[in-house]
Amino acid sequence: MTWTISCGVVWVSNGLMKKRKVKTGKEAMEKMRPTSENETRSEAEDSEVEEDMGILEGIFNVLHAREIYPFSHFTIAIFRSPFGKQELEDDARNPFALFQMSVTVFASSSKLVMAEDAEISFRPGYPNPNVPPAMTLPVELITDIFDSACAPPSLLDPYLGSGPMSPWAQNLRFQKGLTVVCRAWSWAGRELLYRDIAIRRPNQLPLLAHVLSNDSTSMLAPMVKKLRLLCFVLPSQHRVLDLSLSAVLLMCTRLMHLVLSPVLDELQSSLPSMTRSALTELQSVPKARRYMITHIELGTSASLSHAILELMQFPNLTLLSCEVDNLPPTADGEPYILPQLEDLRLTGIRRSEGGTISCNSYRSMAWGLTLPALRKLSLPLGRVLTNPSHACCKSFLRKYGSQLRYLAMYEVSPPSLLLCELMRFCPNLEHLVVPSGVSLASLNHRKIVWIDKLAHVWDRTALFLDNLRDRFKTLPRLRRMRILDYALFPTVGMELPLIIPPHLYMDPAEADSQGMLLYPGVAVCVKKREVCRLDMECMRMQDDMGRQEFIRKWGGAKGETGRDEGGEGQEEDEENDDEDEDNDDNRSTEGEASLLSEETLPEVKMDEMDENIEALEAMLISLQLCS
Repeated sequence: MTWTISCGVVWVSNGLMKKRKVKTGKEAMEKMRPTSENETRSEAEDSEVEEDMGILEGIFNVLHAREIYPFSHFTIAIFRSPFGKQELEDDARNPFALFQMSVTVFASSSKLVMAEDAEISFRPGYPNPNVPPAMTLPVELITDIFDSACAPPSLLDPYLGSGPMSPWAQNLRFQKGLTVVCRAWSWAGRELLYRDIAIRRPNQLPLLAHVLSNDSTSMLAPMVKKLRLLCFVLPSQHRVLDLSLSAVLLMCTRLMHLVLSPVLDELQSSLPSMTRSALTELQSVPKARRYMITHIELGTSASLSHAILELMQFPNLTLLSCEVDNLPPTADGEPYILPQLEDLRLTGIRRSEGGTISCNSYRSMAWGLTLPALRKLSLPLGRVLTNPSHACCKSFLRKYGSQLRYLAMYEVSPPSLLLCELMRFCPNLEHLVVPSGVSLASLNHRKIVWIDKLAHVWDRTALFLDNLRDRFKTLPRLRRMRILDYALFPTVGMELPLIIPPHLYMDPAEADSQGMLLYPGVAVCVKKREVCRLDMECMRMQDDMGRQEFIRKWGGAKGETGRDEGGEGQEEDEENDDEDEDNDDNRSTEGEASLLSEETLPEVKMDEMDENIEALEAMLISLQLCS
């Protein structure tokens, strides 16, 4: 197998690269290496190493422009003439040492010119008998193996209050260990480590911007696919975080998933300007990158009404998680359009300034949005004034119910008759998720195939698990009913039915078949009739969870407030910069967090913050010029 890359022109004269030109499609890049005017060199004084390094430098820029990285063990050959054969060692001076390549260069000692249509061919090198086979595997294969060994991020909760032995912390330590096993595994481990970054403390975002900007290989930033902003933020830290986030977004060219859920000080306004500026900053990146953003999650501190205009700038947005909120009308009276949105997850109902919530939020979202591709919907059924919100969401289901294939309702069990009424708005529904206490005896639906019920794993009476066709004759296509353990709800939330779909283990001959998801700190048992977390089976939770309890369980808004200034030891700026909570003695308590303000910060820290702001502003200007 041969990989061929078309390249441009590379001039190497007298061992010094006077001019280098690399073309990739319509783009061209020219650079000059400055040389002294009085410098003279004879051909006899030319260094073969200089010549070889010049050739390699040109090839390196071709590879970097095409973003072809990282390679495994390859042999690169340039056939120009049979003279002047030189072989370079794979050492630190060799730019390909970062890609773990064995490089062989064939070149003449005179001027080397490669035509416009010249090609560089890459072919796998022959395996070294002295190297173990595991060390010669392609990086892509090693990454897939590591990915299977690590827990899916959706099963892990980065909530800071869980401590250093939480499943998320254990999994991150495991990923860090993979990067230091050997050189062959280093880049595969880093790709997995940087794929999903969670910012849990304010100082981690500037550190991340510093690491990515000083990366000599320019390979770390493209590895970032998901960025989660979950830290507690003081008013004095807004400027630093704004600049850091802007720099990170400009460098992460392959970002697809963005979670904006900062925890704001209780004294701050309910409108977080930082969250809105983050969405606005995404519009400044090239248009091609805006097309790559497919998932956006807004936490309880973010308002959909103030972010909807920014969200419309992402044409390929397929998943949106936010609170139910009153949407202001547009200037022309037309609804807001999200053409590709398939999955809408409503995590709660935003309160008005007076602290109350009403049905107008559902109505304004129903008539203020146009979602032609909507197929999956998650609804909160909390109490709205004197009326239950499931009565208010009729207007939403009346408009979008015919499109839905998946519907999840939680928080409060709707009455049986009202559930049947809501189902009439969803004639094509296939997968239904309901809370415990819902009676399904009177449910009549011809398309429902799967039903999941949130209940305690020990509650065997929560579902009729046997003889479904005899018990539910009004559901002719029903194939399975499952219990989803409440113990998984605080970590996974309403994503659980989608992460572990009900069509797993559908062999009727194996009624007791089961699967195990075993990762560091995570043990999930998947059976035909239930999904439970083995190490949390006895954890009891209230069925009707209040809003504040719901927020705390999902986002940890109340628990993170004391983890920002105390710190937990020096962060590892090489890695994710968001782990290792071993130094718990220096933490601030939760009660002290509300006292931390701009006036209580030491003058030394304020001076350091000013210096950081100046450095971040300079970094952001340079990144904007480069982009």
